[in-house]
Amino acid sequence: MTNGIYVQDFPLKSSAEDGGGCVGGGEAHPFEKTLVDYLEVACKDVSGCDVVRRVKMFDFRRANATLVGSVPGKFKLGAEDGETKWGQEKMKRELREKVDWDENSRVVLQFSSLGSTTEKIITNLVETFNTTRPPPASTSPSSPSIFENFSVNQLQQEQPAIIWPTVNDVASSLDGYSSGNSIPAPPKSLFDFDKSSTSVPRTLKIKSHLAPMLHKWGDPSLPRTSAAPHIKTFLRYKASTSGEPSGELCWVMMSSHNFSQASWGAVQLKGVQLSIEHYELGVLFVERDFWGGEEGEGNKVWNEPFSNTPEHAKLGMGGIVNLTALRRGGENVRIRVPDCCLGSGGGGGGRGKDEVVDLTGESDDEEGGGGEKREDKVGVLIAPVPYSIPPKKYGEGDVPWCSEFKRGVPKGVKVVNNFYEGGGAGGGG
Repeated sequence: MTNGIYVQDFPLKSSAEDGGGCVGGGEAHPFEKTLVDYLEVACKDVSGCDVVRRVKMFDFRRANATLVGSVPGKFKLGAEDGETKWGQEKMKRELREKVDWDENSRVVLQFSSLGSTTEKIITNLVETFNTTRPPPASTSPSSPSIFENFSVNQLQQEQPAIIWPTVNDVASSLDGYSSGNSIPAPPKSLFDFDKSSTSVPRTLKIKSHLAPMLHKWGDPSLPRTSAAPHIKTFLRYKASTSGEPSGELCWVMMSSHNFSQASWGAVQLKGVQLSIEHYELGVLFVERDFWGGEEGEGNKVWNEPFSNTPEHAKLGMGGIVNLTALRRGGENVRIRVPDCCLGSGGGGGGRGKDEVVDLTGESDDEEGGGGEKREDKVGVLIAPVPYSIPPKKYGEGDVPWCSEFKRGVPKGVKVVNNFYEGGGAGGGG
């Protein structure tokens, strides 16, 4: 199945410390603080576990990702003591502080498990991922009250794209229907039917608030999609006014979180409590995180992307990471998907064959515009997402994968999809 892994090596701190602060004293780097907080909760009942002590030995100042975690518990919302550092509240805070509003961008949500999908739950989670910084004043309407306490992209009405495999995506995958065992989704998560029924009904209708958002995983032009998804990714891609994707991403996240309240948290007690059930951890990549803490003569310095010990045999520049140091001055980084992932007209039809893509720090302009210095160029970070951008919508005859469909849609069962006016049908056989 398709999975992903985040690799970044971190050197030991240069000074002996026992308090987990940054080198030379002071507060711990946010990456270290989140990781330590998470591990302290996860390991609190594990006898003899000293993983937290070991983690504090390393220097995380050059971390190029933001950790977003979830731990089981009930947490006050709006508290000033940092209790809302988990789940959807942490995600919203990061996006609100770091991601610029872009009226032509669109969110993509891809995951491998479906739980409760009521309209209220879906709306709450969608608002979380739609969060950005406030739009520029020039785009604000005459009434400023609309933008008070701005926390979601209120001007962007387009729904996100939910990537969920179809029955055919699973059936035609490398492991066939057995892959579906790792993509759980009960019928009630996808379909409306008689709640009093104890068996799969003869006619299933895809939930009306889900149907417009469903997009396919499979893409014949991207061989990676032949391996069924177990990876979980979330992103926002930039597009032109006509909707054509530019290839650039506002942000991208890889995580253990699925798209559920159990993972991200349920807002309770009229908005004053967040209840989380699962342990989860994800890495969020945003352009702003690729600036180093050092500054010189007005120019910030790039972090080295994923190898902080370039001389290391395995993790260094000649090893499995094999990356070029990102050191530029005066320009922002650009996060892009590889060209082979770019489709047209609603997804699909990538521009090139699938390939192994390193997350590298190469320049947009190899020649440097006639001899300009390398340091003046814009850096590009390639994020090899395993599906096409934009993803392709479900069409007539497409049936979302469901745990009950272990060998396809059961004989005699009719699935009604409402992607087109008048609906369509996908039948079993």
